[in-house]
Parts: sequence; C-alpha cells; structure tokens
Amino acid sequence: MTKDSLAKQKERFENTVASAVKNNEPEILKSAVKTISTARDSARNYARIGYYKLKEKDFVGAKQAFDKSEKFYNGYRDSYEVSFLLSKNKDKLNDPKVQKELLEKIQKDYNSLGILSKADIK
Repeated sequence: MTKDSLAKQKERFENTVASAVKNNEPEILKSAVKTISTARDSARNYARIGYYKLKEKDFVGAKQAFDKSEKFYNGYRDSYEVSFLLSKNKDKLNDPKVQKELLEKIQKDYNSLGILSKADIK
C-alpha cells in the first residue's frame, strides 16, 4: 500500500467518524472500528472518536470512547488521562465555563492526535 493510499484511507476513516459522531450514528462508528485489526489501532480509533465527541461537546460519549480506547490498549497515549479528567468533573459538565476549561486543558495538554483545535473551543 502506498503512502498516498494510506493517507486517503485515513482521511476516509476520519470523515466517517466525524460524520457518524455529528449525526449520532453509533452503528457506523462500531463498523468503522471493527475494520481495524489490532488492539493498538482500535485504541487509536476509539481515541479519535473521543476527540470528535469532545468537538461536539458530548462529554459522556467522549468518556465512553476514551474508556474503550484504554481497554483495547492500556496506556494508549492520553486516553486514560482524558477519561480521568472527564470523570473528575462529571458533576460539572453542564456548566459552559467548565466545558470550556476542560476543552482548553485537553486541547493544550492531551491532544496527541491533533484532532481538537482551538477553533473547536467556544
């Protein structure tokens, strides 16, 4: 497989995940993740889902995705840290100020996949 075809495959996956999260289509998310064969790849893809859910301010869904990422590959990048941060603040997640602070912290300190941008934080 060439670099170009791998890049296109990654882009298709990213677009599928972003669209499925935005349109609340869990079956499409499951299908996208099932196509990946290794635990590390599954962990990375669930982490991606978590970041896309954060972009949509779906903090519960994001936590669930980061938890799944951690289950597939214990210690995968920032999955544990983000999940812990969301758990620690779960009673305050309806407060827009807390949401913004969390997103800023996650974007600055834990955004290893580069999915969450400053423009996503409102």
